[in-house]
Amino acid sequence: MKLYLGGDVSKGYADWVILSEKKQAVLDNFQLDDTYAGHCKLYATLEAYFGKYQGLEIYAAVESTGGYENNWFSTLKSYQKVFNLKVARVNPAGVNFNRRAGLKRNVTDAISALSIAEYLINHPDNIKYDQDDQWKSLCRHWNFVEMQKQQRVQTINQLETILYSADPTLMRFKKDNLPNWLLELIIQCPTAETLAKARPEKLAKIPYLSLARAKTLVAEAKQSIASATDKNAEILVSQIARQIKAFDQNIKSQMQLIERELTCPEIELLKTFKGIDTVSAIGLLLEIETIERFPAVKGFSCYYGLHPKFKQSGDKVIGVRMSKQGSKNMRKILFNIAKGAITYNPLITAVYEKNYLMG
Repeated sequence: MKLYLGGDVSKGYADWVILSEKKQAVLDNFQLDDTYAGHCKLYATLEAYFGKYQGLEIYAAVESTGGYENNWFSTLKSYQKVFNLKVARVNPAGVNFNRRAGLKRNVTDAISALSIAEYLINHPDNIKYDQDDQWKSLCRHWNFVEMQKQQRVQTINQLETILYSADPTLMRFKKDNLPNWLLELIIQCPTAETLAKARPEKLAKIPYLSLARAKTLVAEAKQSIASATDKNAEILVSQIARQIKAFDQNIKSQMQLIERELTCPEIELLKTFKGIDTVSAIGLLLEIETIERFPAVKGFSCYYGLHPKFKQSGDKVIGVRMSKQGSKNMRKILFNIAKGAITYNPLITAVYEKNYLMG
């Protein structure tokens, strides 16, 4: 006998439902708090059913909800030592499409739990049970670093806006990125007025800032048309620059921690491809988690939104383009790998020149 347990997880609690193979409710919706007492009640519920039915198998699943499901998922995994229980995380998009295919319009926690259980019954081939979460902690660490990178970009954009009023002559040095010497210079001399009073010999002590360039910058600052020269502008520019520097130091230290923790043959294998460095290899591995999740290349491509998306009506094909429905982080990693491979990998360079430059 098989039963299907679906759990819709929210902050602090979860809604559950148990269905039979014929999608009939064996146990209607019940809500449990995400506490020790709540987890004990879930155990007692499962224990009652396993005691009642001999040879019972229960298939359980929770949606991936950005980490809120981890406590319940871990608890269910621990119950496998006692019960004949299979546990999985399911993609919310798949559950949603299955619910819409059943013409269900209303969405509540109870209905969502029911939809998860029905998804297990309707699409057993799409469910990967009992997957090993060996890198789950590192994935959270990686996502934290990616968030730090995004905040760094936002802070740089804010600095660019203010710096244009505080010392516009420095804007020409900020191209694709912010050089370390420029960041340190802004911290020491945040406005054109403070830069004009600085000694070039002292500024030349900043790494990668030559004495000749320092003299030029001081001379230009004395003739600057900067409009933001007050004390508040000076404090603001300096603090934003210090924040960017802090982001850089934190991102570097966090990546070093991840590199020390994630030592496996897969990293070295990925790096044998010219164009993939250590950071890209780590990103690929943590985004993919395990290649066994994808039975074919098409599944891998679709998961990260790299497959073409189009609409066909009659004899027309409308809007052929990349779907971009998957992980943005993954596409960013692959984009950077492709840029490096075009430059340093002769095989990829030849493909690029044949299909893009000559196509």
